[in-house]
Amino acid sequence: MLVVLVPVLRETFDISLTLLSVMIGGGLLLSAIVTPLWGLLADKTGVETSLRLSASGALIGVCLFSAAIGLTVLEAAPLEAGLALLLIARALYSASAAPALPLAQARLAISNAPGTLLGAVGQLNAINNLGRLAGYALAAPLLLLGDAAPFAVLLPLYGLALAGLLMTPNPPVGKEAAISPVPTAPAGPVTAAAAGVFIAFIVQLTIGGAYVLLGPLALSRLAENASEASSLAGQVLSVALVCAFAAQLGLTRLFKTRLRPAFALGALCLAAGLWLLAISGTRGELMLAAGLVAIGGSLTLSANLAERLGPTTGACKARLSTKIASMQMLGLAAGTMVFGSLGDRDLASALSVCAAVSLGLLPGVFTFRQTPFLPARQTQRND
Repeated sequence: MLVVLVPVLRETFDISLTLLSVMIGGGLLLSAIVTPLWGLLADKTGVETSLRLSASGALIGVCLFSAAIGLTVLEAAPLEAGLALLLIARALYSASAAPALPLAQARLAISNAPGTLLGAVGQLNAINNLGRLAGYALAAPLLLLGDAAPFAVLLPLYGLALAGLLMTPNPPVGKEAAISPVPTAPAGPVTAAAAGVFIAFIVQLTIGGAYVLLGPLALSRLAENASEASSLAGQVLSVALVCAFAAQLGLTRLFKTRLRPAFALGALCLAAGLWLLAISGTRGELMLAAGLVAIGGSLTLSANLAERLGPTTGACKARLSTKIASMQMLGLAAGTMVFGSLGDRDLASALSVCAAVSLGLLPGVFTFRQTPFLPARQTQRND
């Protein structure tokens, strides 16, 4: 939602686009640095406790966002004080809210059998994307109620989420012990985990490149002015989010334990979407390309996460999940900067390079197990 509110924030705090970009990008970088630390905390205190702390920090961050904008608009605080409060809010929210998704994914890996993990992860990611889509759609109507309204309306939602976490009992210790891994993949645990981190980085690198070039591509080929290009880019991103939602909710449940074909199909869709984006010349081709990129990214990321968390012991699931999430954030930031710079020279060439990079994901299919996890045999003893 913060990206959508850039014009409002510039006007309210009288700051340059450069400073605002540093604030947004710096928040993403902070999230990437801090997220693995939350995994280490979860190892010591438990995933449930870490989730509660994450939700608490996010709730406080949203409160500070609302206060910073509200106090500045009402002139109840000096402009410098409001800006300082905004920066504190951004830092706290970035450090607290971003780890919630990988921690929740680790929680699913602990409470779900590997055979159902892909579907569970896909459903969680779909809900996350639905929230993002709602944030983009509701930002403009909420601004009619006041500049602070888009943040203020989030307060009860975060409060309810925190209350739900506080009322949720901690999972029984060793619940995942009933699942025993069948080591059939050629890669060892350390190599497989490293492959998962690298795959997450490459996927988000290409997605970041595709989306940062979407607006300039629309302007150069389809739109007559910047406003029309921004509107078209927003429509295309909405289509992409809907496609990602459908893939995460439907296709991940269809594949279930078949993680290798799910990943392979996702990698092919991602590469095809990027190539189509490079040559697209109509609105329909642009939307189809973005949809393929979204479906491919959703499948590869969900399959990769389920594959890596499956054989990981319960004590390390949160650590690995947050490490993968951190690399995804770094990949997104790197893709935005690298391909944005290449796009300044030639858009088609930048997207072609992006598509070529995505083909490097295909060998990653060999790091997936050929056989899914099987339930451990239970021995009954009659006393």
